[in-house]
Amino acid sequence: RCVDSILAQDYANLELILVDDGSTDKSLSICHRYRQTDPRVKVLHQENGGQGSARNAGIDIAQGEYLGFVDSDDTVMPDMYSYLLRLCQDNSAQIAVAGMFYDKAAVQKKISEAVMGHDEFFPKLLADEISSHPCNKLFGRALWDGIRFPQRNSVDDMMIMPALFDRADRVVVSNKNVYLYYNDRPDSVSNSKLTTHINAYERFVAFGERYRIAGERGITDRQEVILAKAAGFAIGAFSRMYPQVEYQEECEAIRSFFRAHAKTISANAKLQFARKAAAAMIRKCPQFYNIIYHIAKR
Repeated sequence: RCVDSILAQDYANLELILVDDGSTDKSLSICHRYRQTDPRVKVLHQENGGQGSARNAGIDIAQGEYLGFVDSDDTVMPDMYSYLLRLCQDNSAQIAVAGMFYDKAAVQKKISEAVMGHDEFFPKLLADEISSHPCNKLFGRALWDGIRFPQRNSVDDMMIMPALFDRADRVVVSNKNVYLYYNDRPDSVSNSKLTTHINAYERFVAFGERYRIAGERGITDRQEVILAKAAGFAIGAFSRMYPQVEYQEECEAIRSFFRAHAKTISANAKLQFARKAAAAMIRKCPQFYNIIYHIAKR
């Protein structure tokens, strides 16, 4: 379903790199079958290294002037890449961003497009007003020189997007839905209950870094939102990690963050009182917070 939707694009001059990241089913044979029937298809096979590793492997051999990414359980609309390419070329933009939808029957709102300079799009990216998902975007190849996805359990895209967007001069953002996100697989990285705490921790790390960048750049009008997101994910991660021995380092990083930003968290208008109280308890007395958290869960 995924590969067919890409090969059916109305823009035909594309290179499709299929990365088999250590699959244990018939994925590799399916990839080779496509390679035998369509010269645009290249196949890479590697030991399982995770999402970031697979994307990096594709970037390393890509020949095109632009790069796009599609997750293997999703599909794209037939005009996705012709549309994104036109947005880039017509507006001299290095990145084009389009809409994502979760239901094929969803009604498309009136299409709007906005061309933004760095001073406009970069604060929006830091505050997550422009999503960090790479799959609804087209990137100029030069942006990736010296940049690769980090080897994380999740949110590798959230961690890398500020560096990529920071290199761009102009970005086009459209609300046209071109990417169909399939979110019904319970064992996916996003949905797995086994990694919820790790996902939350890594989102905390990503937004903590964005908060630092916003402070350095003087992007004061987005700092409260970014800090609120970082604190929210930190609380969620700590609640599930503490007091497990294997997560002592992560829990201490969260407590250190709360100590460093105690005053700004307390004064943050974007944070509810309950979260401010949770941050204070985690900072001052994590054992007491752990007791309260488990009582509240009952």
